[in-house]
Parts: sequence; structure tokens; C-alpha cells
Amino acid sequence: MDLATLRVFFQTAPFIDRAIARQAAENRTSRQIAALKDIQVAFAAATRARDVSQSALLNHQFHEQIGEMAQNPYLFAGLKRMLIDHTRLSQTFFNPQSLLGCGPRGQGYRPTRCNDCSH
Repeated sequence: MDLATLRVFFQTAPFIDRAIARQAAENRTSRQIAALKDIQVAFAAATRARDVSQSALLNHQFHEQIGEMAQNPYLFAGLKRMLIDHTRLSQTFFNPQSLLGCGPRGQGYRPTRCNDCSH
């Protein structure tokens, strides 16, 4: 993702997120709320386990579930496109080593010692 695309992503995401969330709140079913809660519980477990890939995928599923709850095929199409890049970005966001400056992406500040490397 280049810088121009990243900029458009961050400009557009709040508009889609707000519209989807508002319609999801209006149109959701009890079954959809239960599914959303299940995803959130699994996400919390994945983040505690520091499972970066699973955290990113569950975060994707969480947002996709909210999109389905909105029952708006026009917004859902835009959300699904946005979630592709969102999930890609999440791989870095949910990786604690990216904040510590460890590994190939590492350029962050180092607030503590990393348990997985020599920092």
C-alpha cells in the first residue's frame, strides 16, 4: 500500500464505519449480537496469547459481522474492500514486536525489553 492509498484509506474509513455502525445498531438481530460477542471473546483470547495472525483475522470478522448487521449491500461492499487493507495493516498493529523495534519491521521505540529477541 503506497502513501496515497493509505491516506485515502484513513480519510474514508471513518465515514464507512459510522454509517455501518449506525445501521447495524438499527437493524441487528439477537443472533447477530451473540455472534459479535463470540468473535470479541475469541479476539480477546488471541490478543492475550499474542497470536498476531488470529487477532487480525478475528478483528476482520468482527467488523465484517457489524457490516452484515447493517443490512446495507452498498455500504457492505465498500466495507469489505476496506477490510482487506485494514486486515493487512492489523498484522503490524497487533504485533507487539513492531512497537519494540524487533524483527524486520522494527523501527519503533523500545519501552521495555523484548522477550523474543536480544533487545
